[in-house]
Amino acid sequence: FFSENSSPMLTMDEWAQASFGDATYTYHFSKYSCLRSFYFIHIVFNWLITISGLWCFLSRLWPRLYWTHAWSGRLYFVFMIWSMASSLLIHNTGLGVAVLFSFLWVLLGMTIAWFLIVLHQQKMTKQATLNVQETIKQTGLNGDLAEAIQQEKKHIAASKTFAQRMFSYKAVHGMLMFTSWFNIVGRIFASNQSGDFTCYTYPVYKPIDTKHFNGTSYPMTPVPALDPDYAR
Repeated sequence: FFSENSSPMLTMDEWAQASFGDATYTYHFSKYSCLRSFYFIHIVFNWLITISGLWCFLSRLWPRLYWTHAWSGRLYFVFMIWSMASSLLIHNTGLGVAVLFSFLWVLLGMTIAWFLIVLHQQKMTKQATLNVQETIKQTGLNGDLAEAIQQEKKHIAASKTFAQRMFSYKAVHGMLMFTSWFNIVGRIFASNQSGDFTCYTYPVYKPIDTKHFNGTSYPMTPVPALDPDYAR
C-alpha cells in the first residue's frame, strides 16, 4: 500500500532512505508527501464528485426523483472532503495559479451554496408552519402535523411566480453549486488519467538561514529521511 517496490524486510531507516530512489512514494523527515496508490484513490473520489454533482441537477427534472437531490448533494460534499484528503498525499511540484483559482471557485461555490440552501429551508419551514397554524385555528387539524407542514411547503413552492423562483436563495444555490461542480469536471478532463503517476520529486532545504536549517553556507541539501526528534 505504501510502496509497490519495497521489501517488507527493510528497517525503518532503510525504508526512509529507499524513498529517494523509489517512484512509488516520497518519505522525508519521518513524513509522507507522496504515495502513488493515493493518486488512484483521488481519481475515484473525483469521479464520484462528478457523478453525484450531475445527479443533483438531473434529479430536479423529474418530481419522483426530488428526494434524491438532497442526498446526492450530501454525497457531493463527502466525496469532496475525501478527494481533498487524498490529494495531500500526491504532492510533487505543487499547484499552478490557475488551478488554485479554480479550486477557490469550487470551495467558495459549495460553501456559500450550502448556507443559502439552509436559509431557504428555514424560510420555507417558518412560512409553512405559520400557514398551518393559521389553518388549525380556523378549521382544526385533520391528520399528521408534520405531513401538513410538508404539504404546505409544496403548496408555497408551487405558487411562486417565475421572478420569485429566479431571484431566490434556492436559485443562487443552484448556480453556485453548478460553478463548483463545473470546475471539478473541467479539471478531470484536463488531467492525465493514464495511470502513469509517479512520485518523482524530493524536497531540499533552501540556501537560507531559518530556525529549521542554516543553509546559507551549504549547497542545496536534501531534507533528511528521518526526523531525529520524531518521538518528542
